[in-house]
Amino acid sequence: MNFLRLACVTGLVLLASLSVPTAAGPSEDAEFAYKNGDYATALRLSRELAEEGDAQAQSRLGLMYREGHGVAQDYQQAVQWFRKAAEQGRANAQCNLGFMYENGRGVAKDEAEAVKWWRKAADGGVARCQNALGAIYATGRGGLSKDDLQATEWYRRAAEQGDITAQGNLGRMYEFGRGVAKDEAEAAKWYRKAADQGDARTQAYIGRLYRDGRGVPMDYQQAVEWFRKAAEQGNAYAQYALGNMLETGRGVTKDEAEAAKWYRTAAEQGEVSAQINLGGMYRDGRAVPQDDRQAVEWYRKAAEQGNAFGEVNLGMMYRDGYGVPWDDEKAVEWFRKAAEQGNALGEVALGGMYRSGRGVLRDEQQAAEWFRKSAEKGNVYGEVNLGMVYEDGRGGLPQDDEQAVGWYRKAAEQGDAIAEDRLGAMYQGGRGGLAQDEKQAIEWYRRAMEKRNSIAQTNRPTDTAYSLTMTRRLGAQKIDSEKECKKEILHMQFPKYPTKAIHDDVEGWVRLRFDLDGSGHASNVTVTGSHGGMFSGIAIEALEKSMFVEGVMRAGCETVFTFSLD
Repeated sequence: MNFLRLACVTGLVLLASLSVPTAAGPSEDAEFAYKNGDYATALRLSRELAEEGDAQAQSRLGLMYREGHGVAQDYQQAVQWFRKAAEQGRANAQCNLGFMYENGRGVAKDEAEAVKWWRKAADGGVARCQNALGAIYATGRGGLSKDDLQATEWYRRAAEQGDITAQGNLGRMYEFGRGVAKDEAEAAKWYRKAADQGDARTQAYIGRLYRDGRGVPMDYQQAVEWFRKAAEQGNAYAQYALGNMLETGRGVTKDEAEAAKWYRTAAEQGEVSAQINLGGMYRDGRAVPQDDRQAVEWYRKAAEQGNAFGEVNLGMMYRDGYGVPWDDEKAVEWFRKAAEQGNALGEVALGGMYRSGRGVLRDEQQAAEWFRKSAEKGNVYGEVNLGMVYEDGRGGLPQDDEQAVGWYRKAAEQGDAIAEDRLGAMYQGGRGGLAQDEKQAIEWYRRAMEKRNSIAQTNRPTDTAYSLTMTRRLGAQKIDSEKECKKEILHMQFPKYPTKAIHDDVEGWVRLRFDLDGSGHASNVTVTGSHGGMFSGIAIEALEKSMFVEGVMRAGCETVFTFSLD
């Protein structure tokens, strides 16, 4: 009897210790159904709860209307339900309501109202809205003054919760020293946190730091690895950067064809640097067929985005008539756009147009002013041109050999052959405050001649002047549908200048365009060449001296000479 009683008691104890499943409530069922894509059940249960005032259900119902899950998408209904939940203090609903105000969905766009709700959500610990509030402070919108300290603080709160976007934003604040002391190592740390989670934007950023050796040791292979990760996710900057690494062979085997592929992918997304580089590959015929029209198309895309380098390159195509009809006025227009942005190459190009009177009235003072702007930025072409202005005493500037020497030296120290040649001339003549020094003269001449792109305009101590005969059959190049250059043999004999010589080991090409008047005198002269303008000074000077040209040539024709020493 006692045994039976004990058995019964023991059985009761065992029954009491077994766990009995707790029945899930409607709220949990609704959440489970929503997460598993059973929107019909989620909608039915959420609507019942929402109408009873359940904030979580109201917030969920707002999401369903916003995304069109189980119902027709209806932003106004989404706003209505988000508001009901937000007013009960539901932080996620407050955050979502803020985004509806920011984007003007279901409600009039109102950044100040967005900020109000974001702040409530951010105070409630919602990382997404902490990041959003940081971005508002970083840009000074929504009725808030720009405040990098506040921006950094909100980014940090979100980043420490693992928000990928905030981690990237906090990294940028450290990289550029906004709201915190500049610290590229700390920037790299935050970028890496987001990059390791697969974020393409920060993968591109960390790749850039490895490429440049900022905040991390310079490591081209690491840079390529991170650029590739981001590029394969469609990040346009990373696609351009990967193309550049492939083109230059940094951290990876050089492969211009692969580079062109990535440039094109990025360029088609509007990445201006890729557009410019792809244009350059078409212009030069590297890894793609040579095609000036394609080059112009890509330069134009970059230029129309306001990119100064795109503007300069497009201007050069108009100036030289490659891929587009020759149009000096359009060239000036694009050079001016770049120059007015402070682009040094645009400034010197515009100066050159003023000096030659192409596309604008000839104005040597304007030319000198633009050359100076470019030179003061350290642009080698600006420096050498400003040196020439001082040497000749043009553009309202006094003739001043000392100033000329100073600017030539700056350009020569950057390796410019023309400047090296002119500096050699100054040493040879003992000009510009320099003691006459044949050894220095020879050294600078040697540097210039080794580059094979100097006109070496002054005599070397042991040389005499050379004469050059350039002969080439003039091709039939159409100027327009009604006019075509005649096929004629054009002979040019450069006169011997007692104080001028040409290096004796050069071959290449010169494109010479000019107009001839009735008596055979040349005007509107432009010269380009395969050696950075070699012989252009002598060619222009010879033509300006009204040298007669044998043969018949229509005004406005263009010819190409090949040259070698006769």
